[in-house]
Amino acid sequence: MLEKIKELIRNNIDEIHLTGVVHIEENGIAEFISNTNFLFLEFSDQFIQFEAIDGYGKLHITIVDSLRYETDIEDVIPSRTKVGDVIFTNPLAENHVDSIVFFNLENMENALICDVLHIKLINGQDLFIDPQFTGINIGGLEQKQFWEENFVERVLPRVGVYPEETYIKC
Repeated sequence: MLEKIKELIRNNIDEIHLTGVVHIEENGIAEFISNTNFLFLEFSDQFIQFEAIDGYGKLHITIVDSLRYETDIEDVIPSRTKVGDVIFTNPLAENHVDSIVFFNLENMENALICDVLHIKLINGQDLFIDPQFTGINIGGLEQKQFWEENFVERVLPRVGVYPEETYIKC
């Protein structure tokens, strides 16, 4: 799976998507409620799907042809939103991947599993994808620093080892 991901990310990240539901309130106002268990990076006609698993402790990464919509709630409309405009430093620029660092990577036949993921774009922007206790969070170097501090305080004393880094240059 790692080779398939490497080939796909050679393309520009066209968009970042969240899926969820739209709930229409009694006053007629619609509210988008995101499912933070999932995050999608769009590359042309394919997506890299990130799913928070293991109690939000790991990312399950796959390549999919369409967005995934999951809901247990009745009377809501499955929906999506594009968030690239609020995440990319310059949404109009090309957002090609320069490198990726996986932390504690497991390469399976149909998926990758890791603790967190650090994507460096050729324009200098950093995207850090972290499956926190409330769902997937995507941020920059500040998010990485938050994760590192949390790891050192909570995880390192328990497991005694730093996570293994797998670096991929694109």
